Amino acid sequence: MKTKFRLITVFVLALLTVPLLSAQAQDKVTISLWLDATGDNANTAQCYLDNIITPFNDSSATTIVDAQLLPNSWDTTRTALTGGGAPDIVTTPGPSFAYTLAQAGYFLPLDDLAVKDGWSDSFIPWALDLGKVDGKLYSLPTEIETMMLYYNKTVFDAHGWQPPKTMDELVKLAADIKAAGIIPHLHQKR
Repeated sequence: MKTKFRLITVFVLALLTVPLLSAQAQDKVTISLWLDATGDNANTAQCYLDNIITPFNDSSATTIVDAQLLPNSWDTTRTALTGGGAPDIVTTPGPSFAYTLAQAGYFLPLDDLAVKDGWSDSFIPWALDLGKVDGKLYSLPTEIETMMLYYNKTVFDAHGWQPPKTMDELVKLAADIKAAGIIPHLHQKR
């Protein structure tokens, strides 16, 4: 499901760039996109190609999305970025990867598009802030995940602890829990 949302968001981003690109040429503009066709992602990528990209390409008078299914597209993308041959739309495993690539100069800022198309009306503020590097917007999150923290109310009440509401509170609480001789977090692999 996560991959589906990531791919849909990438396609939306591609569509948002169409007016800017199509104004530069009278022929159809081609936008390249690499989809990860590794393991469980293969069926999702093919479905995306068959049901979104192909119908879009068939109906668009201005743009062609050249989507390629690649095994391990992230490694391929990183190699292509350093060699200057990456796709027009780059997907990353997460915002920290986008941050590093923007800092290295591999991404173009999206601020003009964001203002022109009113992204601040469509995206919640933290989503736009997450993609900023040195005050400029370089990426958009492609998914939203909910993280939950379970706690033992009886133990919290006995120690006078409150559930944290911020990351700073969580870090301090973990230190307090550890100081009380309790293991503060258990990590469970999915």
